[in-house]
Amino acid sequence: GDPNYSIDADLFVLLLNFQIGEKMRATADLAWEHGSETGSAFGSTGLEYAFIGHTFFDEMKFRLGKILTPTFNT
Repeated sequence: GDPNYSIDADLFVLLLNFQIGEKMRATADLAWEHGSETGSAFGSTGLEYAFIGHTFFDEMKFRLGKILTPTFNT
């Protein structure tokens, strides 16, 4: 039903993962659903998660960041 005949991508996810140093890593997940045209309440853009992690040793890792908290409709 698009008068401009544009393409609708149901979901596009971009995962970023960077090694900052020997013991530090940054990770992020960006998602676009139906494009980012949110004015008509059709699309959405979201940061699913993003964090920086530091490995002290194999048994001890620390992460600081944001995660997507699921919502439940009751």
